[in-house]
Amino acid sequence: MGRMLPPVTRDRARLERQRRELALEHAPARLDDTEYLARMAHLRQEREVVGVEPARGLPARRAIEWLDALAETWLRPI
Repeated sequence: MGRMLPPVTRDRARLERQRRELALEHAPARLDDTEYLARMAHLRQEREVVGVEPARGLPARRAIEWLDALAETWLRPI
């Protein structure tokens, strides 16, 4: 099958993790306010874009890859 792209939820989770990490860097003043606000604004913009484009133009092959990956997770023991 080719390289699978990460699901949208994983991208959102990654962005949320990056936002938390950024806040933790800012709290003890390792980042100044200007840098913190600029990076946080960038992460917010990315979060707004995640999932917008693929939902409209998701190729059938990509949808099948996601469904196959989902089925594989059900088959794995916990």
